[in-house]
Amino acid sequence: MRLVYGSTFALALALLVPAGMSAQMDHGQMQETARKVENGGIHAAGWQGMVDPTESGQKVSDAKLEKQGTDLHVVTGPAITYWNPANKASGDYTVKATFTEPKYMNLNDHPHPYGIVIGGNDMGTPQASYL
Repeated sequence: MRLVYGSTFALALALLVPAGMSAQMDHGQMQETARKVENGGIHAAGWQGMVDPTESGQKVSDAKLEKQGTDLHVVTGPAITYWNPANKASGDYTVKATFTEPKYMNLNDHPHPYGIVIGGNDMGTPQASYL
């Protein structure tokens, strides 16, 4: 599992590769299996989430998003994207976030990508698209 802190200013947060993984060999390639997060789910008002379609059988409650003060605290299980529909912008704008992974090396044996989503369309549907 991985802990990630970021500003709630973010339009959305994408955790594209699951953390807390055990690696397995599958046809000569490393295949990762997501682990369920204890007390998972979304615990931040207004936020929604969708598990990546490649995460067969995983649910939003298998990862965790919660608000701690002004920060969002994430513990990942399956690959997942979070967004808050109230966070919309148009025209010229700036998106900023700070990520802190204080326990990353204690929880994972290798890095996993995560970041900010901008330009999200049809979030929460099979047609979702974003940068």
